[in-house]
Amino acid sequence: MSHIEDLYFVDPTYQTQQQAAQLIADVGALTKAPTPERFHFFVEQLAIYGMSEQLEHLCAVSADVLTASRALRQFADQYRRFLDQCAKHLGSDFHSRTNLRLLSDVPQLVRRGQASDCLIIVVPTLYNNAMISLPLLDLFLEALGLDALYLKATHSKIGHYDGFYGFGSDADEVAEGLATFAKARGYGRVSLLGASSGGFSALWLGAKLEAERVCVYGSDITPTMRSKLLSHKRLIRQSTEADITMLADLDRIGHIHAYAGSLRSRDMECLTQLEGRENVTGRMVMGVGHMVLMKLISEGYRFEELAD
Repeated sequence: MSHIEDLYFVDPTYQTQQQAAQLIADVGALTKAPTPERFHFFVEQLAIYGMSEQLEHLCAVSADVLTASRALRQFADQYRRFLDQCAKHLGSDFHSRTNLRLLSDVPQLVRRGQASDCLIIVVPTLYNNAMISLPLLDLFLEALGLDALYLKATHSKIGHYDGFYGFGSDADEVAEGLATFAKARGYGRVSLLGASSGGFSALWLGAKLEAERVCVYGSDITPTMRSKLLSHKRLIRQSTEADITMLADLDRIGHIHAYAGSLRSRDMECLTQLEGRENVTGRMVMGVGHMVLMKLISEGYRFEELAD
């Protein structure tokens, strides 16, 4: 039995819980096929949240369009395969077991009801997910019996790297707060997980905390990036040598597992910077852009690197 511990109560500025509810409402209201662009958006978002029932509804109302379009049908089928793998690994009722509380901006520690020496710290993307929703990710970590701390981005200054709710508003303060947090709760070992824009912070914090392992999926090599979905004028990406050299202490991490999509240059930029280090295992995931973690799970991946 998992136990979720609310650590801090703050007024959230970015609420993905509302996004999930709106997505369910929008798809549920469909009586005919949306435009191809909207169909693409719905399929990807439904998969991120693990909403298999809503995806099947979308495909049902779009049946004529899918019959006529091989491209759209293939696109939908690849995400169906991802959800099929989730059901295979997590149980057919996995979508009903996702805990939407994890989508809030309140940092939450999930304990698995057993003594654990290892803590997994999940560093979110700009959208407070890990390229799959945090509730869905938590089911995979639950299957491994791992305690997990879910950070939540503040977005108070220039991208999520400025801080996390309850742990400070700059990188050094966050690192110090996390070290104190882990020690106070008896965790002797710490590992981190980050995807996309969460990858840089996972690597940086991993070095500061001398983490046992850091796993990144389609990571950026720079701490900030432009976002078309967040209305924040100062969310910009600046790829500079100064940003990259901030990761000079990566040798302090026990081992880094880095995955990159072959069809996205920023993913390859990160992997190129990391490869060659003795403590890095890198893999290029062929035939995928930024949805690296989904592709891995579709191939049967179950976060083996994090298992004790």
